[in-house]
Amino acid sequence: PVDCIVLDAEYELGYEPFRIDSSRFPDMRQLADKLAAMNIEVTASVYPGVHIDSMYDSYNEGLKKDVFIKYAGGNLFQTEIAPLKVVLPDYTNPKARWWWKEKMKWFAQNHIHGYWNDMNEPAVGGSYLPGNLLFDFDGKTAPAAEAKNIYGFQMARSSFEAALQNEKDRRPFVLTRSGFAGVQRYAAMWSGDNTASDEGLLTGILINNNMGLSGVPFIGYDIGGFIGNGSKELFTRFIEAGIFSPFCRNHKEMYAADNEPYAYGKETEAVARKFIELRYRLLPYIYPAFYQSSQNGMPVARSLCIDYPFDKRIYNDRYQYEFLFGKDILVVPVTGTATKQPYYLPQGNWYDLYSDKLIAGSSEFADTIPLQKLPLFIKASAIIPFQSVIQSTKDKPSDTLQLHVYKGAEENAFIYYEDSGDGFEYRNGLYCRRAITYYPSAKTIVIGKQEGSFTSRFTELQVIFHGFGEEMKNIRLNNARTLQIDSRKEVLLKGGDDDPVPIMKSVVTGFDKNEIKISW
Repeated sequence: PVDCIVLDAEYELGYEPFRIDSSRFPDMRQLADKLAAMNIEVTASVYPGVHIDSMYDSYNEGLKKDVFIKYAGGNLFQTEIAPLKVVLPDYTNPKARWWWKEKMKWFAQNHIHGYWNDMNEPAVGGSYLPGNLLFDFDGKTAPAAEAKNIYGFQMARSSFEAALQNEKDRRPFVLTRSGFAGVQRYAAMWSGDNTASDEGLLTGILINNNMGLSGVPFIGYDIGGFIGNGSKELFTRFIEAGIFSPFCRNHKEMYAADNEPYAYGKETEAVARKFIELRYRLLPYIYPAFYQSSQNGMPVARSLCIDYPFDKRIYNDRYQYEFLFGKDILVVPVTGTATKQPYYLPQGNWYDLYSDKLIAGSSEFADTIPLQKLPLFIKASAIIPFQSVIQSTKDKPSDTLQLHVYKGAEENAFIYYEDSGDGFEYRNGLYCRRAITYYPSAKTIVIGKQEGSFTSRFTELQVIFHGFGEEMKNIRLNNARTLQIDSRKEVLLKGGDDDPVPIMKSVVTGFDKNEIKISW
């Protein structure tokens, strides 16, 4: 499955924003349209640096409109964003932001709907901004020390507003390398140029968790590592953990070893496909997690300190890379060179995702993990929606929403959310929101009446019970009708050959907009 292809700055003519290297991309719009017909979007990079070139329209326009950063004495600040000598728009100046929004029409004109703001710290030849620069700062004026931290933020804001202005019916997608508090209103972020190494993998996970704690939920890293050549083992571990990154893409520097899932042989490709397909099956779980982030700021990838702040062992260096994906899936990253993986399960009971084995929490482990497997655990009482495998988020899944419920002693609720996935109709009530609650003492699951007028993609509901055993003999719908129980051996994700195949019980009913009550 794939949803997007990202173009780094080499698509441009001489790294100049809004100019295409036509020898490599003779018809960008036609390319974007062909990819769109395959349900593949295009995101393209754009630097803030404007090449100092008297034949370059953006440079001449910027001079005329007086939008570039200057020294306090009035001279233009000239610097380098490799490989060019450039000037930089002053995004703290409303005039410059307006100019940038007008320039960004280029993206819409070429049917490119993803805006990637790179090098916007700003990167200035491996150095720092001189202290004697003067920024407009929305009319208040400020030196570089005060303005630098919001420079990338204001570029991302400009790109977001450009998307709203130039493509009014689309939700903007902006990716930024730099930002400031509040950037989550305008852009996703990624960690910058990481390395193809165990340290690069683990650091990316920490950045995800820490940025989530800082209020930025849409965050990720380059799967496989951007700098340097990796290995089959390293890429496999990157992709296994990376599919649980809120922003999920692989990326690679020029002239390094290829970094696509199929570049490391059929075995790695098979593992990569298995985990990428898992992410697409989990979309009914992931999309509501993003919805919750938009409502209350709760991260999609969560540091364990959010749910277990007083558990001293989660702060142990050995376990600092573990995280919750959403509220109920615990992920234990493994490196490419690890032979035995120590991990810790916090308090409560946990299910092994592969085998349904029930494991008591507040326990430490050290296991040998085969390359095709990543330690994944489901919290007892969890509610995890699944769908069928699709090849793009634009594809329609099968008509059945699977609801996986894991036996536990604690009451638990999941807010299910659907909308069109694009556009702004949800603001006018075109969404589907339902509270799903598991009441263990009452032996009942209640799928609340739908809020919103969006017609769900799903017409059937399959509730799959994990860990309930022989005590589950009769299952009733709305206290009126007994449902047929289907018992079968099934795995959500194939792990090692030695993993037992669990027996799951399930029932099927309609997924209409009324309250659905299932009891046993």
